[in-house]
Amino acid sequence: MIGLNETSANGGIDLLVDTTSPTSVLISNNVIMGSSTTSSGGYGSVNTYNAIIKNNLFLGNDANDFAFGTIQTSTISNNIFYGRAPRTDALTGDISN
Repeated sequence: MIGLNETSANGGIDLLVDTTSPTSVLISNNVIMGSSTTSSGGYGSVNTYNAIIKNNLFLGNDANDFAFGTIQTSTISNNIFYGRAPRTDALTGDISN
């Protein structure tokens, strides 16, 4: 299982740590938790560029918990979202390309 306590304000997988963030990442076959949007605005469970995100189970508290923070130029397929919406935080998140 990847992630922290559901009431934390941290994401589960954050690969956007600095200007040399990794690219061409495969995130596959995981159970992924993350923060709740009620905790300091919350953060998405996954933040990355140029990734393939497939065959994962995203767990959350309800549809107000979101799966993604910043996702750019990535392929997302064959995932299950249970209590975590397949969307980004409308305030700080960014999904593009």
